[in-house]
Amino acid sequence: MGSGTSSDALKDTKFGDNTTTTTELPFSKQVKTKWSSTATKIFTGAVNVLIICQTNQQNAADRLRSQLIELKFNCYTLTDTTPSSIVARANLVRWSDVFISLISRSYQRAFCCMETINYAKDIRKPIVVILGESNFQPYGALGAISAGAVHTMLLDDGGISENVLT
Repeated sequence: MGSGTSSDALKDTKFGDNTTTTTELPFSKQVKTKWSSTATKIFTGAVNVLIICQTNQQNAADRLRSQLIELKFNCYTLTDTTPSSIVARANLVRWSDVFISLISRSYQRAFCCMETINYAKDIRKPIVVILGESNFQPYGALGAISAGAVHTMLLDDGGISENVLT
């Protein structure tokens, strides 16, 4: 009816849980959708990754970002200084599918970093925590978020460990 697109591809889609897969497309081209009360997001194959760190860990975050981009991820790096707008930070957290945080003592002391990771936790983003200092033990809210993270790992001598990408 009309000139709109056909919804035949979604006719066998089950919307009972958070993730649904259409069954009419070949397995290699299945479309996954996440259902929420605000909108339906179509997963096109590229995962949006937000990496947040302190400015003093920018080099490690940039190396991680470049490796993830080579693996066809969409990446954005957020530091304690950029962007300065809380609205822009919130939009980036909502944009991301995965939230990677390089944490350290200075990260825990930075209000904007703690505010951002708390927001990611509040809207239930999958969080991966990378400890930027081998002798740092997060405590308080950051400790609780780290304990509940999807994955936690240690940054090897200022470099990106291979297990970050697997």
